[in-house]
Amino acid sequence: MTGNYRKDPEAVSRLTPEQYRITQKSGTEPPFRNEYWDNKEPGIYVDVVSGEPLFASLSKFDSGTGWPSFTVPLEPDNVVQRRDFKLLLPRTEVRSAHGGSHLGHVFHDGPREAGGLRYCINSAALRFVPVGDLEREGYGAGDTHDLLLAAVDHHIPPADRQVMREIVAKGDLAVFIQVDDLDKTFESLRAAGTEILQEPVDQPYGVRDAAVRDPSGNHVRLSQPLTAHG
Repeated sequence: MTGNYRKDPEAVSRLTPEQYRITQKSGTEPPFRNEYWDNKEPGIYVDVVSGEPLFASLSKFDSGTGWPSFTVPLEPDNVVQRRDFKLLLPRTEVRSAHGGSHLGHVFHDGPREAGGLRYCINSAALRFVPVGDLEREGYGAGDTHDLLLAAVDHHIPPADRQVMREIVAKGDLAVFIQVDDLDKTFESLRAAGTEILQEPVDQPYGVRDAAVRDPSGNHVRLSQPLTAHG
């Protein structure tokens, strides 16, 4: 996915006071009171100033923190890291490479099966582009598939990687949801007539998972850590 991404002064001037405080002054928004912390729609998240692609719903997960959390960037070259010493303990800040926006921080307490990272990002630094609007907004479908495939290779366990590449290659957007009781959730979906793609199975990388197709045609993979199962 290519584009002339840059820090546009006009775009900066259009920021809300909260967006400006977050992106230009390295602020932090309150947890659970921000736009995207619980957004589960398929699509990508771009920099609110430059428009450069940052993260995809493919790698978004519920961290319980109240901020949007991702396991890996959609386009690694668009997300840069630097040490942050504002608090007593040093942290790793993440910023957009072209827009220079403060995005949030990255921590090493993310899902182990997805690489162990948690990109904790401020909603105010992001703009969400639904999958149906990608081409209209200049994020070509072909390029998007390439980026989604790259994301699969970065954060999907090897045992599951090939099937997810096939899903993306067919044009399906994969959505990952971690649930507390996989079998109960799965049976409720079955009873509701949801299309079943994969029955629940224990995977060698430490999760029990299953797959269904949602009403929009997206491939939804449900997972539960094996330590929490039975």
